[in-house]
Amino acid sequence: MVATCTADSSPRPRCLWLTLAALVVGGLHLILPLLFGLLGIGLMLVALLERSPRRVTRILLALALLTILAMPWLYRYQPAVAAVPGHEMRWPTQPDLLGSMVKRSQAFWEIKPCDYIVQGWSAEGVLYYEEVCKDRAPQVWAYDPDQDSHPRQVDAAPVDLIQRTIPRSWIVERVWSPGVRPSDAEPGLRLIKVREDGVTSPDGRWVAVVVRHVYGPEDVIVLASLPRS
Repeated sequence: MVATCTADSSPRPRCLWLTLAALVVGGLHLILPLLFGLLGIGLMLVALLERSPRRVTRILLALALLTILAMPWLYRYQPAVAAVPGHEMRWPTQPDLLGSMVKRSQAFWEIKPCDYIVQGWSAEGVLYYEEVCKDRAPQVWAYDPDQDSHPRQVDAAPVDLIQRTIPRSWIVERVWSPGVRPSDAEPGLRLIKVREDGVTSPDGRWVAVVVRHVYGPEDVIVLASLPRS
């Protein structure tokens, strides 16, 4: 029998211990890979600086060190779906290098730290979306797919945003899920990752939507409505 802690039950030591254990495990899965990587780099640097290793050993250690250092670039986090060939896609919630390592770990461990809400577009073609994370207050971001390389945080979204939706089926036909095996499972998985309708820009050129790894992180993506010419 599995012990559970319900919201309407009075606090009990067992429930408190279970909650604490869950928090500790959730933190360790993010910290341990980084610590082991730093430890490995340190040990290799010490070995390379020693006089005793032979030339072949030094070369092997150097290659292993380069492999560890290259991992964050080689295995960067990717959103749940990508645009099909011929279509353009923007990714305003793309994390930096360190954030990519964290988000990739969250995808592996099926953790969803933040929820995203597409609030709409301004008349000038600026997208506004809200980011609601468990460890901080909600934040509102603005993103112009024609000009911005990164979103910018704003105090609040305008009150007169345009919220013209486009069916989820339209989006599903223009994205795909990379790396799905077997390949015949990809269409069904795509339907799970795209869970809502999109919101189209005033000029109809862009469509914003929230996508999500099956049990993992969410992202906001912006798709071009027309294929590349």
